[in-house]
Amino acid sequence: MRIIEDVKIRLSVLWMLTIVWGMIGTIMMMFQASVMEQILAGEMEGIQITSDLLLGLSVLMLIPLIMAFLSLVLKDKANRWANIIVGVVYGGYSLIDVIVNLSKLSSFLLKSRPNVLNLPHSQSTRIIVF
Repeated sequence: MRIIEDVKIRLSVLWMLTIVWGMIGTIMMMFQASVMEQILAGEMEGIQITSDLLLGLSVLMLIPLIMAFLSLVLKDKANRWANIIVGVVYGGYSLIDVIVNLSKLSSFLLKSRPNVLNLPHSQSTRIIVF
């Protein structure tokens, strides 16, 4: 029985780490001046910020917290299936979110890096080697 309890605790901690990770990402995003301006304007990246959108995002943020609780209280078989199903669905959503945000990050980095073609040859080589 001790092994089963250890697994339940580990699953619960992993779900809690998922929400902490999401909150850190949200807080880091808020430090960008353009993001705050968009939020105050009521539109972010072309998406209107509505109460329905905020409610949906709140529910999405509650899923890991609910799963952390359920991981501790559900019976073994129900716990296993709940974690598999919700984990796959939430993991799929998170994977899509990471892909979208990585493409935004890469386009930001490409726009902000120095123009290597306009540098003298020795400086270009130093940048490429570094």
